[in-house]
Amino acid sequence: VSWTLTCSGALIGSGGAPYSGTLSAPPGECTLDMNDSYGDGWNGDQWEGAGNTFTLDSGSYGSETFILIPPSPPPPSASPSPPPPSASPSPPSPPPLQPPPPPSAPPPPPPSPPPSPPSPP
Repeated sequence: VSWTLTCSGALIGSGGAPYSGTLSAPPGECTLDMNDSYGDGWNGDQWEGAGNTFTLDSGSYGSETFILIPPSPPPPSASPSPPPPSASPSPPSPPPLQPPPPPSAPPPPPPSPPPSPPSPP
């Protein structure tokens, strides 16, 4: 089991089974050439990439062509949120409220005159 990947005329990569890796290719037409040295196909092995899955069902050679579409541009980012208001000093607090003065108490009554002595008969 072996394969060669060519995209837009450039050799992108080649390998066999098992293969694990990441390839990078330009957008455009790609051709996957699949080979099997025993001539009996890949016996269930698969080539997977760019949303495609291919295999060589039988024989010693097969080829698949597919179009590699460029990735979509990322969505525009949201407008940056405005910066938080600057921490400006708070205005001075008003002085604490003073309770109102208690109502004035009425002046005490004048002292009563002493009782008069009893008058003589």
